[in-house]
Amino acid sequence: MLLPGQTLSLTIDRLSRQGEGVAQADGLPVFVPFALPGEQVNARITQTSPRYAQAQVVETLHASPERQTPPCVHFTRCGGCQLQHLPGVMYRALKEDMLRSAIMRAGYDESALRPLVDVGPASRRRVELAVRVRKGEVSLGFHEARSHGVIPLAMCPVMEPALFALVSRLQEALNGLKKPSVITSLALTLADNGIDAETTLAAPLKEADRARLAQLSAEPALLRLTMLLPDGERMTLFEKTAPVIALGSASVELPPGAFLQASRAGQAALTDAVLRHLSVARRIVDLYAGCGTYSLPLATQGHAVHAFEGHPDMVTALHNAARREGWENRVSAHVRDLFRQPLSSRELQSFDGAVINPPRNGALPQTEALAQGRITRIVMVSCNPATFARDAAALHAAGYLLEEAIPVDQFHWSTHLELVAAFRR
Repeated sequence: MLLPGQTLSLTIDRLSRQGEGVAQADGLPVFVPFALPGEQVNARITQTSPRYAQAQVVETLHASPERQTPPCVHFTRCGGCQLQHLPGVMYRALKEDMLRSAIMRAGYDESALRPLVDVGPASRRRVELAVRVRKGEVSLGFHEARSHGVIPLAMCPVMEPALFALVSRLQEALNGLKKPSVITSLALTLADNGIDAETTLAAPLKEADRARLAQLSAEPALLRLTMLLPDGERMTLFEKTAPVIALGSASVELPPGAFLQASRAGQAALTDAVLRHLSVARRIVDLYAGCGTYSLPLATQGHAVHAFEGHPDMVTALHNAARREGWENRVSAHVRDLFRQPLSSRELQSFDGAVINPPRNGALPQTEALAQGRITRIVMVSCNPATFARDAAALHAAGYLLEEAIPVDQFHWSTHLELVAAFRR
């Protein structure tokens, strides 16, 4: 029987779907992070259950010749990346297999799977950094793997360079506060014209600390700094100009906390698939529309789009962008909580095309309503293969064919995967 703390000599047989090495011991699979097939390791058991065990490498006895040198000095400690040691062919196969498995769980065969779209390093334009204060010193960075600790970043090959260039200045500013511990995280978004920043607070900041943070307005790249208060309200410390993003031919002024795809190249790949598969649709419904990530490119191509989104500020941003383009008769934007009140099959009957981009927990009630309707073409964008498989199964049961499924690796070197899938009936 395997016990926590026990050290074993293991031979890694394969990779799990999450990129962990898998060995066999005492009749159980043992999952070993950062180990590759063919490697022999001494590993300490960290967790056991009746069906599997987790272990941590203590010593590598024989390393795989395919092992890559990680590009980041924080790798294995930082919780942001899990796969920097994988060779390119193995990495691509792992990511593609994540979507292949989801497709098959939904009831489809793998013929619709396309090759991985890899956006590459230095591409993340949206990050959330954790804040931790110990002995009066502020650490600003990513959480350690399997820990609440925070690693101050000496480097980050994932972030766009413009974001990383601001991190040390932000940490310096937080260290200058009298009570920085009330700040739990700091989110950064790289817009087309500069950087948008938002702090999340566990308690209100004192006036003196607000004034100190407001001095960050002197940073040329920083356009706006807002605070997300414990009651969910937002306070703007300064806004030199609104952060702007181009979507199709329209320019959108991003409200604080707005959703944006994590990378420029990832958004471009997703948008291309949406436009291709909805090119013949006349009236399109955009569900979980955000600020118009797909509505505005579709409108640029001349489509009539009805957009639904639960966050009023993002709906306003979408409406204003469409109005500036003179698209009042082409784009309509509506506030609606699609979790609590999905559009019914009757409300959907006037549309012949749909794009749906739900959050990580998916949108099963809305997908079931789509499946019961008459829409002939549906494009689903998802950041979670598991909930995609569940939701896509509803379309499969309703007779939809899966034309294409594209894995988009905009969370480079992590176990997360974005995807876009096109269905037709």
